Amino acid sequence: MSLWSFALAGLGIAQIVLTGRKLRIGWVVGMATSALWFVYGLATEQYGFLISAMVFGMIHYRNWRSWSA
Repeated sequence: MSLWSFALAGLGIAQIVLTGRKLRIGWVVGMATSALWFVYGLATEQYGFLISAMVFGMIHYRNWRSWSA
């Protein structure tokens, strides 16, 4: 599972870079990454990830909607 965590970290960094460049796709990458962190949390039985992935996913969604308006 450590490969998962490195891949997800890379996606998280990509999301920050994309959003920093004021590209709305950054928020979509963030939502996808949050969904994958949720799956990771389930697979590794690290249930704290479930809560944080849901909250971060909701924040990414809210920001994506705000930037899309």
